Amino acid sequence: MFKTTALRRMCAIGAALAAAMVVSPAQAAVPGTMLLEGVLLSSGGGPAADGKYSVTVGLYGAKTGGSALHSAKHSIDLKAGRFSIVLGSGTKLDPAKLKGAAQLWMGLKVGTDPELPRSAMHSVMFAQRAQVANGVECSGCISGGAVAKGSLGPASVNFAYAAAADGIKGGDAKVARALKCTGCVSVAHLKFDKDVDLQGRALKAGKITASGDVVAGGIIAGKQFVGDGSKLTGIKTPAGSCTKAGEVVKGINADGSLKCVQAMDPKALPADGIDEISNGLIANQFVDEIQGAKAMKLRDNNPEGTYATINFPDIGVAQDISVNLNLTNSDTSQLSIFLFPPNAPVLPSKKSTLLTNYPVDPRVDGKKYPHYVLHAKKKAFDPKDKTKLVATFPKPHATVAGDIHKDWIGKNIKGEWRLFIVDSGYKTNQTDGQLNSWSIKIQTLSNKKVQVNGRLISHGDIKFGNSKLACNAVSKGSIRWNVTSNHFEGCDGTSWQGLSSALGTTKKNPGKTCWDIKKRNPAATDGYYWLDPDGVGKGIETFFAYCDQTRDGGGWMLGIKTWYRDHFFSWIGGGRAGQWGDIRTAPFSVKDYSFKMSDTQIKALIGAKKNFDVLWDQAGLNSSYTYRNFEYIVMRNYTADWRFTGKVAASSTPVTVESWHYDGTLLWQGKGGTNSEPKCGHVGGWGINCYGTKTQNSSHGPDGGKRCKRWESRKNWTGHMHLYMSNTNTDSYIYMCNGAQHSSGHHLAHRYWFRERN
Repeated sequence: MFKTTALRRMCAIGAALAAAMVVSPAQAAVPGTMLLEGVLLSSGGGPAADGKYSVTVGLYGAKTGGSALHSAKHSIDLKAGRFSIVLGSGTKLDPAKLKGAAQLWMGLKVGTDPELPRSAMHSVMFAQRAQVANGVECSGCISGGAVAKGSLGPASVNFAYAAAADGIKGGDAKVARALKCTGCVSVAHLKFDKDVDLQGRALKAGKITASGDVVAGGIIAGKQFVGDGSKLTGIKTPAGSCTKAGEVVKGINADGSLKCVQAMDPKALPADGIDEISNGLIANQFVDEIQGAKAMKLRDNNPEGTYATINFPDIGVAQDISVNLNLTNSDTSQLSIFLFPPNAPVLPSKKSTLLTNYPVDPRVDGKKYPHYVLHAKKKAFDPKDKTKLVATFPKPHATVAGDIHKDWIGKNIKGEWRLFIVDSGYKTNQTDGQLNSWSIKIQTLSNKKVQVNGRLISHGDIKFGNSKLACNAVSKGSIRWNVTSNHFEGCDGTSWQGLSSALGTTKKNPGKTCWDIKKRNPAATDGYYWLDPDGVGKGIETFFAYCDQTRDGGGWMLGIKTWYRDHFFSWIGGGRAGQWGDIRTAPFSVKDYSFKMSDTQIKALIGAKKNFDVLWDQAGLNSSYTYRNFEYIVMRNYTADWRFTGKVAASSTPVTVESWHYDGTLLWQGKGGTNSEPKCGHVGGWGINCYGTKTQNSSHGPDGGKRCKRWESRKNWTGHMHLYMSNTNTDSYIYMCNGAQHSSGHHLAHRYWFRERN
């Protein structure tokens, strides 16, 4: 796009033409052409690029509208923006067409651009009308003498263009040419009836006032713009206002309307905005993760598969959810893994006949179950290692079928989630790999709890309420005040337990187990404590027990004390399997009456995993067989269903057996179990019973002192290594490095202590 300056030198050329048009016929005819010069500028304000351009020049009788009286195309050679055109050099100028125009206007069009605004033509152009004077066929026919002296003065000839503001007509124009003054021409005399074109020169002024439009083809720059800006165009401004008292603008909606909120109104804050206004110190967004079963063996080539469950507690609405899975298998391409949400019915027990068309479409009785397919039996999960599957669903690892996020974000995921793994490949038809771990993790926005991410400093009291919150994995670590028992309690992930060094000292403030008390109060000493393994107010009532908090790290509960002449075993065999004897006197008395905690209490202490340690020791000494060796035996990692009314089965986990001298010396250590030494679980009358006959040359020992670090027996009992809680003859035995210590008829009693595994 281009623009042109006002035409320069037009007046001078026009004046020359006008003079030529009034000469006599003897002189040359009036030229039929006219020189037009100008400057062509780009839209940016500078000269247009050098080169040849095609322009169209039109002459009109009006400023706008109407047809051209003359129109012709010209080619110009542009240099530094300047050009010249000879009008009439191509298409001739027709004076007859021009003479009827009271005022001529010139229009210029560059190439195919729209025609530029028309410019008024002045006197030089109108000299074309002098062509009419060609009809006067004379040369010098009017002499100067024909003009009366003084007849051409200001009074007789009126040159309107030369008139002055004071009314004096005429005058010497040469005076105006030499006019150089400041302030000699009043601003009131300067009136522009057309546009002022400065031809690229700058206009500098202290102040410019315009009563009309200010139009610019380029940039308008300034340090400051004053005005209300109410009529600016092309700018989308917000509409409306905040009309209610106390409201402020929070933002602008997409349609330009205002978002209004109450200033400092808590209701106007986003639900998760507490961390922003607290500098990150307080938050009400939580990430909770519930772990499922660990180290579950996977059934090999079995359509019934392997099940694992997570009972997710009621902790709020999920903002995000993920399922974490870690398992190993000989070939993960043979696995199909499903996840059933809480709203899926429980599958019948005979899954092999009812579960069909997996991995994508499990159906039971012809009905499709709500489910998610985490992995399909088609390819190994990890191409680099087909034996491992470690993943987080649904991100970054996408599910094969089902959309966990779509179904559960914005909802409460409480309930039982079931993981179902089917191994369709054959290896042993027994087990192949295992589920190492799995968990469900969710992010929640809570309106019931807050998290403090820094140090909490209070200059006043901090009061704990009597919370009714269930104690589970999510509330683990919580503290409450129990108004019923009048003491503090802490959640250990399973049940509420009493706190402080007074733990277990009253019935209202019981410990979970002896080991629980020792862990929470390392300064705990041997003595009597109140215990409640499954939590206050649940199935097992709080009971009184004696705890050994010294030997082997502490945490041992006295479960049984036997002496054969007390007929204790006959009582048990007769069905009286509850608690017997006075625990306040029985533990340390030699001979005397026997004592036993109930099987229910011992089982509760051992826990659901049925994995525990046992410590054998004795009150008194069988002096017929040893001098002074008061040893005690520790059996670690025994796993079986505990009972005393019949023999306990052999441990399903490898057992370690140790013989300790009372001064802390380890006398002997070996493995115990069904296929190692000593053999346990297949002899005896009640409880755990182990035996193993050793020869003098046995590599296992102890065998007559060869393998024991200290042997203080009166006799060399090389053929014995027995641990009997009770034998068929109702006697009990400890035959280790201590010699033959059996209770029948001797000044001693055997004791058995229990501790759950860590």
